[in-house]
This record gives sequence, C-alpha cells and structure tokens, in this order.
Amino acid sequence: MKLKLSKITKSINRNKFFLALISILVGYFILIPILKSSQMNIDQELTLLTDCADTQWGTSDQINIDESTSCPSLIDVYFAIANIDPVVERNISAKIQLFPSGAYGGAVANGGWTAKSIELTYEGTDETNWQLLSNTLIGSRAVEINLSDQAALYKYPFDKYATSWTSRLEDDVMGEPIPIVMSASQRKIDGFDVEIVASRNSETPKLPRAAFIDGIYKIEIAIKRSTTSIFLTLLLGSIMIAGALASLVMTSFILTKKRPPSLASLGWLATFLFALIEIRQNLPGGPP
Repeated sequence: MKLKLSKITKSINRNKFFLALISILVGYFILIPILKSSQMNIDQELTLLTDCADTQWGTSDQINIDESTSCPSLIDVYFAIANIDPVVERNISAKIQLFPSGAYGGAVANGGWTAKSIELTYEGTDETNWQLLSNTLIGSRAVEINLSDQAALYKYPFDKYATSWTSRLEDDVMGEPIPIVMSASQRKIDGFDVEIVASRNSETPKLPRAAFIDGIYKIEIAIKRSTTSIFLTLLLGSIMIAGALASLVMTSFILTKKRPPSLASLGWLATFLFALIEIRQNLPGGPP
C-alpha cells in the first residue's frame, strides 16, 4: 500500500504542469456559464419609439401636432452599431435610418417616406450629408465613426474607448431645423460592452423623449471589452506563458545534461511552438 502511494506521489510531482493545466481547463468550463456575455446598455429614452397616441406630445407648444395624422411633427433617427474595430480601422461601423412623423412624412416597418425635402448632416469619416427629396422612400445609410482614444489598444484586454456622434436635421427648402428624436438598436456586439447615452441640455423639452427642436442630437458612446473576452484572454495568455516556461526549463535540462534529449520531449517542444501561433491568433478581438 505504501509503495503504491509512493508511486502516485512521484507521478504527481512529475506531472505538476499537466495537472495545473487540467485544473485551468476545468475552471474554464465552470466559469464560462457564470461570466457575463457582451452587454448593450442604452438610455431608456433611446429604446422608445415615436407613439402618436401619446398625449404628452401635445403638452409643449414647441412640437407641432399634425392635424391629418394626429402625430408629432418630427423625425426619429435610428442608430445601430454593426461592428467595432479598435485594431485595424479603429472605428465604429453603424447604420442610420430615418422615421419621419406628422408633417414630415410617415414610418413603415423598414424605413419611412418623406412629405418634405429634408437634409441630415452628421459626423463621419466618409460621407457626412444625406439629402432626401419629398415624397420618396427612405433607405439606410452606413456611417463610420472614429474611436477617440486609439492608444488604449496597448492596454489590451483592459482597453476602453469613448466617442460621440452628432446629427442635425433641417428642411432642405426652407433651411429651418426639424425637431429630432433618436432611438438606438439594442443588438449586442460580440466581445464588447457598449453604453450609449443621450446628451441633454437645459433647453430640452421634458417630453416622453428628448425632442431637440434645434434639430441637433448628440449621443455619447463608451466601449470596453466584455468580461468573457477578458477572461479568455487571461486564460490563453496564462497557457502561453506556462508553456513557454516549461519549454525553457526542458531546454535548460537538455543543455545542462540533466536530462537527455528524447523523441517525446523534442516532439512536445515542436508541438507547443506551433500551437503558440494558433493560440495567439485566437485571442479575442485580434490584438496587434
């Protein structure tokens, strides 16, 4: 019995690295269901849609109610983030849509139509102007927004980014501002926690949603890695470091003749070196 225990103890001492690796993998499968996935946190007012039946729109003389439709005369700008790329392009790719209401047109399931000629000016790295003639159907427009703190990537996986997006609506014929409201997509972006906040000012009417009568609306966007991405990065990084240390120890033993080279040890070294490339390529978010 004592002999068996002695053999088991020696076996454990010889395979401490592999036991530690197995423990890490077991911990991984236990923690993954507990960790939070990507989050999309949006201001409550940005989750709402324009409701013509809401009588509160009529409580302000700054928003006109169209007599024929009984809807507030304004335009809802819909903002949806499609992709976040802090590595190559270092920007946000988004899609915008317009949903007119009242005297400015009407909304349908996938867009809207205009009753007046309108012009939307917005921040972006490419086109920053969208003109729509009256009595036309509205599609969508792609927008690219630069991330403000581009140097934060070197803090990976604890990098954080912040940016903003401003849009302005006006009547293309009269040149007058069009009251604007905004809504945002709640679709989650894999690997990131995103927070979108509406930027308010003291002159914003206190209505069901913030309606900016000057036609200008600004949102603030904050981005960071999700908890799951951080955990996976630290796990894979630990495996890389542990494997590299084990390789150095084995190489030193061979060089100092404490352990003769064998096909098994050399094969393990070669396998691990090739595996390092695959592990590196699978780090979340593709860091540089």
